[in-house]
Amino acid sequence: MEKYFSIIEWAYNISIGTAIIPVIVAIFRWKFFNFPLKIATYNVIRAFIISWIAFYFSNIEHSQQLLYHLSPCLDIILVSLLTISIFDLGKELKWVLALLCIIFICLMINDFLTTKNLISSYMSSAETIFVIIVSILMLRKIVLTYKSSTYKRSLIWIISALLIMNLFSILISTLMEKLSAYSTDFMQLCWYLSSPLFIVITNLMVAYGFYIIRNKVKEA
Repeated sequence: MEKYFSIIEWAYNISIGTAIIPVIVAIFRWKFFNFPLKIATYNVIRAFIISWIAFYFSNIEHSQQLLYHLSPCLDIILVSLLTISIFDLGKELKWVLALLCIIFICLMINDFLTTKNLISSYMSSAETIFVIIVSILMLRKIVLTYKSSTYKRSLIWIISALLIMNLFSILISTLMEKLSAYSTDFMQLCWYLSSPLFIVITNLMVAYGFYIIRNKVKEA
């Protein structure tokens, strides 16, 4: 059984490496990007850097608590900026989003300083649910704006990938708690079997979203 675990874990590690694909594509397409796509690029770079630092920390058995708290803070800021860039929000709604980000970051700092766990499950779930809700709203906005050939719009692929990964995160975190009570080995097996698939698919979706941009920035 240990042999199969090492093979599956190796596949998981390889899947993390696919995060470099959208980063490379974004570098070559950067000059065609409008503000929403640039924000999406920053989020991809954030995910790439933090995932690889986490991978390195895991190998040297270093605590990943700081990363687990830092990543959601950066994520909620960048997703909020992406939301503002897509919607024509009034000043009041912009302040509401800013306030939500500030409250979330303050709670994260408090959790980091007071908890011995990697991260509070409530904080992690709150950030994931926030991203899911705003992703659905952004997708609806894009679909209504471009009623034909929606699949040709870069942001459709990028935001869909964001939505899929966060839905998977909610699903897997719920299942992991139940599975770990049944069997830790089985829980790890399910994680290493399912995660690489979603990681690779969403990374390729984002890369494709960046790739289909040519020089018609307004149609992103």
